[in-house]
Amino acid sequence: MSSPRAPTPYRGNSMSVPMPTPYRGNLTSPPTEATSRNRKARGFGMARRYTYARIDRLELSRRLDALGVSVGQLSRATGADMRRAHRWLDGSEDIPPHIDLITRTWERVPGALAEAKAWADETAQDGREFTE
Repeated sequence: MSSPRAPTPYRGNSMSVPMPTPYRGNLTSPPTEATSRNRKARGFGMARRYTYARIDRLELSRRLDALGVSVGQLSRATGADMRRAHRWLDGSEDIPPHIDLITRTWERVPGALAEAKAWADETAQDGREFTE
């Protein structure tokens, strides 16, 4: 009785993982529902369900000034990279809808900004710091 063959190991480096190839399918027949669902799950032709009106850089700047929040505090409380936050404010990158929601909440809900700062103090750690 022979034992089953072990699968051939992947010969790439230890950090690489073989990636599945995109579905090419039969180009002459329309894709099935399962094929379309599979393609969308892997990021091919993913449709967005909702679109959001976005705040502009001037509105974000006005909110931060009114709240007394610096760019560093914004990036720390939201988990955004500091360079990205600066790009939001100089207009070179669109401001994500969640930043609108967060800053609006800070403006309108009493204590929300203090709670966000306390949360950041408890949970955020500077990635540049080295700890043993």
